[in-house]
Amino acid sequence: MANYTIHIPEELYNRMKKHPEIKWSEILRQGIKEYLDILEFKYEMKSSELLSKLKVDLSKIPDELAIDFAIKSRS
Repeated sequence: MANYTIHIPEELYNRMKKHPEIKWSEILRQGIKEYLDILEFKYEMKSSELLSKLKVDLSKIPDELAIDFAIKSRS
């Protein structure tokens, strides 16, 4: 397993020290994994895969709503 060093504010570190029963490295690992899962889902899943998973009937979505959503999702 690789090591990665992070810097955290002193105040946050002091709060963490109050909970020695918590394995903070595991919390960080889980948080990083969840964040990466979201990024990969958002940027790597093709539209057709997403629609098939969601079982969306595009014919029921008004054109104006679809266009507005597409414009907002690009920014």
